[in-house]
Amino acid sequence: MVSHRVSGTYVLGDAGTALAHAQRLPLAAIPTTERRARLLVDTAQAWARFDKPDRAYQTLLAAERIAPGEVRTRNALRRLVGDLLASPKQAAMPSLSALARRVHAPG
Repeated sequence: MVSHRVSGTYVLGDAGTALAHAQRLPLAAIPTTERRARLLVDTAQAWARFDKPDRAYQTLLAAERIAPGEVRTRNALRRLVGDLLASPKQAAMPSLSALARRVHAPG
């Protein structure tokens, strides 16, 4: 499944390929809410690694809209939000501090 390719290529350090896989996969093709949220979190991590924190932030918000309970309990998301809080590009991420509070990230 393509969603596993997103995760796998991200973990292997290839954010560009992870993003290419993610863009080819419509969310509607993912059968469960949990897996959709996981795909979006993996995609957000790839955007952050690709130095696009604003895209990472928008993708995290999409994941939260789809599955707030799932997203807010993921350690990977908490770490990513912490990284975004340290980004010099925070102006492109309105309400980032509110997201941080919702996921209990520092900041």
